[in-house]
Amino acid sequence: MSVDILRSAIRRAKFTPFPAPVTAAQAQINRLQDQVRELERRLADSAAENKRLDEASRKAAEEMVRLGNLAEMVKILAQGPAVVRQIGRTLRIQRTVAEYYGLTVNDLLSSRCHAATVWARHVAMYLAKEETTHSLTEIARRFRKKDHSCVWHAISRVQRAVAESGKRAAEIAEIRGKL
Repeated sequence: MSVDILRSAIRRAKFTPFPAPVTAAQAQINRLQDQVRELERRLADSAAENKRLDEASRKAAEEMVRLGNLAEMVKILAQGPAVVRQIGRTLRIQRTVAEYYGLTVNDLLSSRCHAATVWARHVAMYLAKEETTHSLTEIARRFRKKDHSCVWHAISRVQRAVAESGKRAAEIAEIRGKL
C-alpha cells in the first residue's frame, strides 16, 4: 500500500523517478567521449614528458604521428622515455637505411618483394636488432610484419651475406657509421 502512495505522490509532483533511458548509441558516444578525454589527458601528460626528452626522441614521436601511428605512440609514451629513445633509434635506422639504398621509409615498411627493397628491409631489421634492445617481436611490429620469424629470417640472411661477402660487410659498416 505504501508503494501506491509513493506512486501517486510522484504523479502529483509530475516528477520522473528514473532518468530517461539511454540508448545504446548514446551510451557508446558517452564511452567514446570519455576515451577521447582520457587520450587528450594522456597526450598532454606525454607532451610535458616529451619536453624533457632529447631531440632524437622528439623526432621519433613526430615520425610516428606523421606515419599515422597515433594510438601506438600514446602506448609507447606511456611506457616512459627510455622506450621512446629506443623507438627513435629504430626510426633513425629505418631512415638511414632507406636513404642509403635510395628508398623511402614507406618502401621499407611495405610488403613489396623487389630484391632491392627486400635487401634494404633485411639490413634495417638486422641493424635494429644489433643497435637496440628490442625483441624480435617488437622489431617485427616496427616493420609492420606479422611475427618475429620474418625478423629472424632477415637477420640470418644478412649475417650469412656479411660472412660471405666483404662488399656486404662494408655496406653494413658504412650504414652503421651514418647512424
